[in-house]
Amino acid sequence: MIITGQEEDGVYEIEHGATTTIEAFEEQTKVSFLNKILGKTAQATDYYSGSGDIYWQSGTSGSWDTNHDKTSATAHQANNLYAASAKRAAGDNYMISRTYLPFDASALPDAATISAATVNVYVWSIYGQDNDGDDWVVVVQSFPATDNSPINDDYDQIGDAINNPTEGSNRIDLTTGFTNNAYNAFTLDSTGRGWISKTGWTNLGLREGHDVLDHVFVGADQNYNQLAMRDSEAAGTDTDPYLSVTYTEVSRRIINIE
Repeated sequence: MIITGQEEDGVYEIEHGATTTIEAFEEQTKVSFLNKILGKTAQATDYYSGSGDIYWQSGTSGSWDTNHDKTSATAHQANNLYAASAKRAAGDNYMISRTYLPFDASALPDAATISAATVNVYVWSIYGQDNDGDDWVVVVQSFPATDNSPINDDYDQIGDAINNPTEGSNRIDLTTGFTNNAYNAFTLDSTGRGWISKTGWTNLGLREGHDVLDHVFVGADQNYNQLAMRDSEAAGTDTDPYLSVTYTEVSRRIINIE
């Protein structure tokens, strides 16, 4: 806003023709002036997943509870990641997949205030065949025994609980919310942003809705609710998962006023 006239009765004339009082003008410019003094600037940085990104598959047989409540499952690292619930065949033949995503965001300044963050995954296949309202995927926190080096026994560590783990992002619907053959973003809420570490690994994960809520998948035999994504082992780097963080950093500046 540029002042083009002189003060008259406590009112300034502004270039675009509007008027404001001295008090209002000072109030409206206070934040930007403080930003200049404090050096407060917004920045966005992307952190790509470590080589430890992986998924677990509970198995291809057994009851829902057997597969859901396992403490150990087979870990896979073969270019792909999956968050899924499925019924593979007639009878007790359920399958659950959970994804682990480690990000090293320790380069964030200690004084950074995180205002926004997204988990971005490249999706190459989507199934939502049990479209019952629980057909979604969400970000949870992960607790592997060793950062960036998951083992089979970490299957039950994707989330702070097996049933109803704390969710840290929006839920994205498998039938309507994803775009295939493209990056898709989960927006972290204040809880999810609080999981971002400035000193070490940020361990996140993805689980499908039936798995999160412990609701039995009731789709037909050979039906899937599944999000298939590329991992860091896939050829090239243009489909790697990444964590995008927007933050502000306040640095003190000394201004001499004469």
